[in-house]
Amino acid sequence: MSTDDPELEEDLDVRQLNRAAVAGLVVSFFVAMAGLFVLPAATAVGLDSRTAFWGVIAVEFVAAVGVGVSARKLYD
Repeated sequence: MSTDDPELEEDLDVRQLNRAAVAGLVVSFFVAMAGLFVLPAATAVGLDSRTAFWGVIAVEFVAAVGVGVSARKLYD
């Protein structure tokens, strides 16, 4: 069977990346990376370490949810 067969090409379901999902992955990645540097900066500004920690945990959770949603919709 040849790959030049037009009937065969019609049967193939070529799925393309969802660009919004890729952008969501990139944004979530940068938010997560920024969260690594926020804790020392927040404590240096004078924020209580426990409050800064839970703030970073919230940001990291949002980034993780963003990655999950983006990965789920990657090929939709």
